[in-house]
Amino acid sequence: MASILISHDVPLINVSNFLGHSDISTTANIYAHLDKASKQASADIITGIFDNKSEG
Repeated sequence: MASILISHDVPLINVSNFLGHSDISTTANIYAHLDKASKQASADIITGIFDNKSEG
């Protein structure tokens, strides 16, 4: 549930509260796993940064 909510841009603090966690780190460290699309988007951003650096 946490991963689904986060993938729909629900703030982590709201997800944590919804799940009843007393500490946001519980949600972040245990339940909030990145999906494949999020990992690919991050990799694309990193690639773009390095591509721009090599051009300049």
